[in-house]
Amino acid sequence: NQINSELRQKLTEMVHTLTPKQKEAIFLIYFDELSYEEVASIMSLKIKTVYNLVHQAVARLKERKHVFWHLVSFVF
Repeated sequence: NQINSELRQKLTEMVHTLTPKQKEAIFLIYFDELSYEEVASIMSLKIKTVYNLVHQAVARLKERKHVFWHLVSFVF
């Protein structure tokens, strides 16, 4: 479906705006459901740094949410 393809492409573009460390932290926190302490250990970072990475990543994604919601509202 072309709409699903466009939605997937836009989501991919949104994720690609994140730095590699932001992507890794987001993935570990939200998909692997690890704690901030576990992520800090895995990434060899301070816990505060992990909190900052996640906060910055979420803020960056929120900045681009209008693109995502526009596509979603078009689909549904």
